[in-house]
Amino acid sequence: MAFSSCVAALAAAALLALPTPAPAQNPGDLAPGQPVRVDAGAARYEGTLLSVQADSIRFVQRVPRLDAPGIMRDDTVTIWASSLSRVWVSTGERRHTLLGSAIGALVLGAGVGLAATGANDSCEPDCLVSSSDRRHLFWAGAVPGSLLGMLLGGFIGHGTVSRRWLEIPLPVAVRVLPDGRPSVVFQARRNR
Repeated sequence: MAFSSCVAALAAAALLALPTPAPAQNPGDLAPGQPVRVDAGAARYEGTLLSVQADSIRFVQRVPRLDAPGIMRDDTVTIWASSLSRVWVSTGERRHTLLGSAIGALVLGAGVGLAATGANDSCEPDCLVSSSDRRHLFWAGAVPGSLLGMLLGGFIGHGTVSRRWLEIPLPVAVRVLPDGRPSVVFQARRNR
């Protein structure tokens, strides 16, 4: 019964580790409301896109208030196209379940395994423990410690979220639509 519980726990951790698909998106499209990251000069900005013009890009950035520490405010940023060096658009979020599971299994497995072998060091001088017994003690602690660490680390990793970014090279062409609005044509390149 205990073996089937371990298998079920491993299967649940594996299902949590599967990546969630990002929403369908046409690479190179910049639409209002998308999270963007922009390099301009030596500075990097990150925020929510408001608009793209032929000569500039506008977005809202969350910045800390100077008069009230710990409180954020929205700040509208306009960056001129001539100062842009790189632009990224978010294609979704990713969770770090597998990485958390691996780190948890290694750390807790090694820790419990070493603790199991070290617990026998306090015997009296007439207590002899062979090296093969120490190996058995290590693995007797490391295996359950690894399983527990994998589950705990997987849950912690699943709660750790970061963005996936798609680099949008600088405009290839700017054209004017029939109604007079500018249109910026981009090519897209994946950047993890």
